[in-house]
Amino acid sequence: MLAGELARAIRNAVVIVVIAAGWIVVKLWSGFPLLELVAFVAPGIVIGVTMNWLAHAFDRADWNWENALVGAFVGATIMPPLIGFLSALVGTYGSGALVPVFVLGSWIALFGALIYGALRSGIHRRRSAPVAHITRLGE
Repeated sequence: MLAGELARAIRNAVVIVVIAAGWIVVKLWSGFPLLELVAFVAPGIVIGVTMNWLAHAFDRADWNWENALVGAFVGATIMPPLIGFLSALVGTYGSGALVPVFVLGSWIALFGALIYGALRSGIHRRRSAPVAHITRLGE
């Protein structure tokens, strides 16, 4: 029991360090002030909750508001550095490329979540399907 708790604590610490490193690297690389990255938290929350909801579209009974909270947390922590990175990268091509990349990126994220949900549902159904019992002749 203690080993499982220790492994979970280590995993959480690694996740926090990776997320913090992502924020710092994107801030340094893009040159955006921290407040400009924080401005992307709200869209990140919306995309995170929506992606989580779409990932459960094929198993609607599995989705609950705790899952939405996890999606909001993931979206709020991962999306702002990702958006900042893409903004800095696409900004080198000119300001006209920024809006299409944001719109297409959002659609790609949502369709990716839907595909993930379909795959997860298929794997879950396959694992929970009853195994056929093979009988040998003479038994």
